[in-house]
Amino acid sequence: MNTARSQVIRPQHFCNWFISLLFFIYLSLACCAVAQAAAAGSLGPLPPDTGIPGLKQELRRLNTTGRLLQVVAHPDDEDGGMLTLEARGKGVSTVLMTLTRGEGGQNKVGSSLFDVLGVLRTLELLPSVSLCVVMVQREVGERLAAHPGGGEYGVPSVLAQLQCDVRVLRAIPRTVFHPEPNVDSVLVALRRRTPTEPLSDGLRALVTGSFAHRRKTLVGSLALSGAVPGRSREQLRDALARIGHRPDVRAERLAANDFRALAAVLEL
Repeated sequence: MNTARSQVIRPQHFCNWFISLLFFIYLSLACCAVAQAAAAGSLGPLPPDTGIPGLKQELRRLNTTGRLLQVVAHPDDEDGGMLTLEARGKGVSTVLMTLTRGEGGQNKVGSSLFDVLGVLRTLELLPSVSLCVVMVQREVGERLAAHPGGGEYGVPSVLAQLQCDVRVLRAIPRTVFHPEPNVDSVLVALRRRTPTEPLSDGLRALVTGSFAHRRKTLVGSLALSGAVPGRSREQLRDALARIGHRPDVRAERLAANDFRALAAVLEL
């Protein structure tokens, strides 16, 4: 009689093991990409990491070999205070991994959702990336790269072009996918402008409010949306004149840099 005990691998245990393996493979690839980018110099030092503050940070890192990985489902789920404390206060090497770009999240500053929202969040959360190439639906790509005056030009166009030079690289027909989707796609290149100023809440509100009522003039849309409280219509017309535009201009006639100049005149 054979008394040897046979080991039974349950399907649930195998699935858990397989998912863990895929996770660690993905993590290893992500860490390698970050290391290569840092070695190539694309992750430039922040101002607090230069001079005397930078030297203090380097000395603090010599006191620990700690590493911290925080994995979250979506952007904005991270604990920024905890990461800052561990990295700046204790010298720990920290890595943040988001499993999505936030395409399914909510957008409080505009109507952009899904693919558009994912691209915009990527630009905001990864300021050190100099070139980002994404595949999106053709309509989304055309909106991101649209020029002033066109029907596709709107809030996503301005927010993307305030940070990057946007260009559609090539079309990707739906027939290359299986199963075949109902839409065509495009590859879009977003090359970071240098230097890039962060988008302030006032600038975001200005852009969103300017396009809130597309049939109105820019001044009328801002007045109806309440995006710039405390500014009268006369003040808005005067600000437009100071940046070289007519007082009855519509939002789709202003380039991305015009909105930045308008925000500066209005002190937003």
